Amino acid sequence: MNRSKIMLLGLLVLACFAWPGAAHAGAEEVAQAEMVRLDGEMHRLAARNAWRGVDRAYRSMLGLERKGAVVDFDGHWLGAQAARDMGDVTAVHRRLRRARDLQSSADVDAWIADIDGRFGRVRLVVEDKYKGRVQLDPKAMPFAPDARFAIQSAREILGETEAYAGLLPFGQYSFDAKEFQVVKSPEVLVITLAPKVTTRSGRVQEGYSRDGIRAELGPAFTSVGDSASDGLQAQGFGGLGMRAGVGFEVELGTATGALLQGGYQGILFGEAHPSDLSSAGGAVRTDDWRDSLSLFYIWGAGAMRFGDVGVAIGPTWAAGVGRTLGISDGCASGGDGCEQLEGGLAGSDFAKVPVSGTMLMAGITGSLFYGFMDMPGTENSLMGLSLVGGALSDGDRWAPFGQLALTMAPRG
Repeated sequence: MNRSKIMLLGLLVLACFAWPGAAHAGAEEVAQAEMVRLDGEMHRLAARNAWRGVDRAYRSMLGLERKGAVVDFDGHWLGAQAARDMGDVTAVHRRLRRARDLQSSADVDAWIADIDGRFGRVRLVVEDKYKGRVQLDPKAMPFAPDARFAIQSAREILGETEAYAGLLPFGQYSFDAKEFQVVKSPEVLVITLAPKVTTRSGRVQEGYSRDGIRAELGPAFTSVGDSASDGLQAQGFGGLGMRAGVGFEVELGTATGALLQGGYQGILFGEAHPSDLSSAGGAVRTDDWRDSLSLFYIWGAGAMRFGDVGVAIGPTWAAGVGRTLGISDGCASGGDGCEQLEGGLAGSDFAKVPVSGTMLMAGITGSLFYGFMDMPGTENSLMGLSLVGGALSDGDRWAPFGQLALTMAPRG
């Protein structure tokens, strides 16, 4: 390849890297040129008091800002005057604040102070499934034209979108059955219309969120099966214990949610082995032994709620310790690990060897919940009963379990 071809190739590579930046710069130049044209058109229209045309030009200029052009102080100032002519005090206030961010002006400061002295910021929201008359009514209609227009504009927007965020003149209002007052405040006043629900106690309250704490406590039976592998493994055991957990349930859809819960599950009242049992090798045991299991679990579940009834199912992970008396029959056939036991073992001695160790398990858990009363002291929770069941495995054995639990859960 000769030198001229190498130079041509280098120029092409440079052009590929430079082209996006050049195109972007070109787009900004075009947008700024259009901004200058619109600015001139806005001033000509303002000189003829054609404020609707000024407002259209200003909105076009705002669109050019996304392409890198900048609206100057005069643009925002004329835009505010156009919004005043159309009675949109919320737009006036917003455009004046943008002008103030660019340049200090006594006229702008005085105008903003006048609006802040007569109007307050509000946000009116209508939640899904709300049944009622979405109507905003002032206790007394103000005389000032801009104040009257602000109320009328809020009414129209509520009728179209069932939401309004903007300014309202100071005073008392009713928003359907809700009464509220707009006063001078740096905070936004938020008023929400939510569906009415009747609790199990017969009390009518405003709508609730299905996000909330879920907690359950109750007796559980766990059965740890025999090992599926050879070697020094514990025999199967089981017993009654406790399962307790607390977590958080969030709403995903109309009747669906997600649950993350952690807690304890164990065997507290396993089979007892008195101290007079003979251990392997003929020695006499001097301590009592009781089968036990202590696990700490994490449960992640998908949930479905149908009023007072809920169903949840999902994977579970658990870790802990377990112990029992008796090794599995795998050792009887000479499985790996049995040589660690000193001396020969008769068949009857297998049941007398203590075994304990850590357990890492995974499986699945399901729950069926029925809420039968309001949770005292809360607005959003039911107290009820749950039937919980599932199975865990450490790769060598399965541990099915069941529980009857007293449960607190968010409403469905």
